[in-house]
Amino acid sequence: MRPVASRNEIAGVLLHDIGKIRSNLSTLQRVVATVVGPRTRRFALYHQHEEIGADMLRQVGSHSEVIAIVNQTCNEDVAVAFRGADNI
Repeated sequence: MRPVASRNEIAGVLLHDIGKIRSNLSTLQRVVATVVGPRTRRFALYHQHEEIGADMLRQVGSHSEVIAIVNQTCNEDVAVAFRGADNI
């Protein structure tokens, strides 16, 4: 979707769901969480995965561009390409 993507952009896209691991949900539970919303503590964590993932990446010293993609504060061109690819 973005042939000129930088290494950091690629890393951000690949790591964008990393925060979902904190919810400790199975695949089926993730589907349910997506459908019903943040009704439980773990479902709420799942829905906060972008913020959680960005915090995790900050703690390990990831590049700010990678973090910006994960929490969707990146350049609009990058965000549009990312959302397009994520929704395929």
